[in-house]
Amino acid sequence: MVCYNLVPFVSERKYLLITVILFLLFLCNTETRAQVGEIFSRSEREERFGKITERAEMSTASLENILKTADDYLMFGINEGKIVVADRNRSAVYPGNFMLSSDKVMTIYSTSRIAELIARGGAALLSAEQRERAFTLRCGEYILEVGLPCPPYCIE
Repeated sequence: MVCYNLVPFVSERKYLLITVILFLLFLCNTETRAQVGEIFSRSEREERFGKITERAEMSTASLENILKTADDYLMFGINEGKIVVADRNRSAVYPGNFMLSSDKVMTIYSTSRIAELIARGGAALLSAEQRERAFTLRCGEYILEVGLPCPPYCIE
């Protein structure tokens, strides 16, 4: 009789344990935003990405203001010697009057990586640099690369 009463008790404990494990797995697997971009030191930049073919600058203070209202990603490009910054919908946020064509390739970076670059670089200016093998953002002695080109890899 005692063994018979333990079987339902064990089954209830097993179901409770399974429920707790599933709940913990759910918490651990909640979707997090993918980080787009990687920061490199000065010594690595030319070796990895080649020489600069085009450069434009903007103040880090302006970019920090943009970051305050941006969502998780921003796009960067250079047009006629000026940096262009757009949101994930390809709407230009810097300069404000710029009309971005649908075929203009921009490079997407996570806003958290951009903020990290500004903090680590500690410079008053941010440079957008088109290099032989990549598009990079530079602040001080650090560069941000490994962004996503849009098109073709635009984030919806």
